[in-house]
Amino acid sequence: MYDWNDILIVGDSFCAGRHYEHEWPQLLTCALTGQTFDPNHIPRGRGFSGASWWSARRCIVNELNTWPPVKVLIVCHTDAHRIPNDNDHSLNSVSVERRWLHRERGGDDVMPERLALAGKLYYEELISWGFNEWAVKRWYLELEEIVDQHTTIEKSIHLFCFDGNFHKFRNGVTVEDTLIKHRSKNEVSNHFDLVGNQQLAKNLKHILDNYPGNGQCYTGTILGE
Repeated sequence: MYDWNDILIVGDSFCAGRHYEHEWPQLLTCALTGQTFDPNHIPRGRGFSGASWWSARRCIVNELNTWPPVKVLIVCHTDAHRIPNDNDHSLNSVSVERRWLHRERGGDDVMPERLALAGKLYYEELISWGFNEWAVKRWYLELEEIVDQHTTIEKSIHLFCFDGNFHKFRNGVTVEDTLIKHRSKNEVSNHFDLVGNQQLAKNLKHILDNYPGNGQCYTGTILGE
């Protein structure tokens, strides 16, 4: 049984919802700790809706250098081509066109015009697809080194939110099934319906309870029985 802050969950909008009892980060953390839902008790970490992997990286590095030490790490890896920035803005090809600036607790603000214009011009004139793919691979390799250095991490799971840029991590379990395949038309939170949130929490707990060791791939469906 783990303590609440032993568990760190970081990623994008697929793990952003964690404040309510039906959301999978809450369900999983409660299941791993034996605690009941408390609206004032939020799972450690953050999901950065619409934002680049750079935001997740900064959060992971900060949390791993903060007390108490992390024992379970779960990362939801996002699309490689979102725009990195130090303000955690949701800058991607869709948000800059529609001027969506995602809020941490859900919903959207209107993106400032200059910010949206800068993002649109980046995708129209400046983007290097090859560089972005190279950069995210360097992040995956760095993350392996970071996890190796933090020996308190007993178990880790790597989830990919989108197709492309797959990487089999040498530490932890890499889930081959991508989360976008299970996005619900009736989404309630984290792009899933109520059952989807429950199934993801259940299956992640199953992986952790039956942990196969480092460098393994989980080849089953991550949502569903």
